[in-house]
Formats: sequence, structure tokens, C-alpha cells
Amino acid sequence: MVQMNPQIRPGISFQNRFPPRRPPMIPGFPGMPRKIPVTNKENFFKSKKFLVLLKSKKFLVLLAGVVLIFLIILMAVLLKENKNEGLISCNDNSDCSNYKVCTGGTCVSQNLVACSEGQTRECGLNDLGECSFGVERCADGQWSGSCELEVRPTIEICDSLDNDCDGNIDEENICGNGGGSSSGGGDDFSCQNGTTKVCGIDLGECVKGNETCINGNWSGSCYGGISPINEIC
Repeated sequence: MVQMNPQIRPGISFQNRFPPRRPPMIPGFPGMPRKIPVTNKENFFKSKKFLVLLKSKKFLVLLAGVVLIFLIILMAVLLKENKNEGLISCNDNSDCSNYKVCTGGTCVSQNLVACSEGQTRECGLNDLGECSFGVERCADGQWSGSCELEVRPTIEICDSLDNDCDGNIDEENICGNGGGSSSGGGDDFSCQNGTTKVCGIDLGECVKGNETCINGNWSGSCYGGISPINEIC
């Protein structure tokens, strides 16, 4: 025979006998369940304790010690790398790695060299007149300091050339009273009729010409030459 639960009797509703549980209500807000507040953990780095710790001498000493140890380890690693790389022989940069270059037959740090083996650069004062630039070569990771094939200025002489490389020819009365000039213009002193002299310049697109003596004076015109004009693109 089936036994019935004594709490369940005919005429009594099951839902009325065992009503569903509801969360507790917040006073003043009927119908809203009470939420369990979440504990806010205090941010340590914004707390007063952390600020006090920052100002303490012990913390500063500890921080300085950590930084010092880090620097010592870093220097030891760098020295070890340079020492190990220095023992590696090489023929060119392809034999080296880790930002190293081949210098003097060994791999060294790229930060320790000013240039690469075989590299060249232009050197010299200028390329005006009889002067010209030279070439400086890289040797053992450093610029040699020697400017090969450079033609440097010399003392100006009367030869229709710009010996001192200042853009002027036979200036400062170098050829006598009146002297020459960069433009090849006429001179004040007398000359023998029919004689000629070289005038003008031969830099870039310019070509030297000849100036003729007329009536005992230089004509001031440079025939057969190409004179400078305004630079165009």
C-alpha cells in the first residue's frame, strides 16, 4: 500500500505548501533582490602604505641595488659578446652576425666602427680651378685621414690658370700692372699690336678664348671662348 506524505493532503496546493524561495528585499526598494556587495580590494600602488614605502630610505637603497646589479649583468653580457665576436675571423660582413661587421679580419660590433671595409668617400677642399677632390678610404673600421688623388691650391702665378682655386685667374696684378681677372677683361698696360693671350675659364661648360692687343691695349673681348651664364635646369 502506498503511503502519502502527511504534509500533502487533499485540498492543499503544493505551491502554497512549498512556495518558491525569493531573495531578500532591499529596504525601500520593494521587488529588487538584495545584491551581495563585492569586496573592493584596495589598490596597493595608490594606497598610503605604498607612498610611505616610496619615501623610505630602505626602499631607495633596495631600488638602487637592483639597478646596479642589472647594469653589472648587462655590461658583463656585452663584454662577453664583444670578446667572443672578436675571436671570429672573417673575410667580409657575411661571415659576421648580430649587427657585427668584418674589420681587420675579425668581427666587431657595428657601434665600434666608423665605416665599413672598402668604403670610400669624397674629400678635399674644392674642385675650382686647378683643384680637384680626392678619395678617402676606410681601413680597419676607421677613415684613413688620407685624401688620395686630391689636387690642392697653390700660389697664383701668371699662367692663365686658377692656381689658388678661388675662381679667379691671374688676379691681384700677378701678370704686371693691371693684371688679369676671372672675366678675361682688358688690362690697363700697353701691349704689342696683334699679340694675343689666353682669356676666360674652362670650368663646366665654359671654354677659354683669346684676347687680342689692339692699338697698344688689350681689347677686353675674349674671342672663341664660352663665358659663364646663369645656371638653368
